Amino acid sequence: MLSRVFDESDTPMLILDDDSICVEANRAACELFGRSRGEALGEKVDDLKSQVTERLLTSTTSDLSPGRHLVVLLTTAMTGEGSSSASGREPLSKRELEVLELLAGGANNNEAAEALNISPETVRNHTRNARRKLGARSRSHAIALAIALGQLELTLDA
Repeated sequence: MLSRVFDESDTPMLILDDDSICVEANRAACELFGRSRGEALGEKVDDLKSQVTERLLTSTTSDLSPGRHLVVLLTTAMTGEGSSSASGREPLSKRELEVLELLAGGANNNEAAEALNISPETVRNHTRNARRKLGARSRSHAIALAIALGQLELTLDA
């Protein structure tokens, strides 16, 4: 479900096991840590994060399923705010969050529109508004930022 967002996002993301060992890293995380994917896998998350403390604002962990935890890393480059908190952003509306949640789950505009009983153009408008509020460059970036900022929580169906 989340694989497209994970793979395509410019936001650094990791998937950890219950021991906080990296079992998956996206391209952005590998770039942040200056490691290949193979080098990042098997590392403890605290060891990876300690290498980039000057660029790391926060990280958010969401439980995806038993033994799998998504970590989204929010960096100073992503927010353009230096070392200040990103909490001053305008919060997403309930509908914007619903749209982002459906998109994160793999729905396209038409599927999200049908699920919410709105038009595909309205889905595009909510997505555009969410991207603007979050300062995101893409849908994937908006989803990752919403997770990192604690505005969106995702779980995978078992």
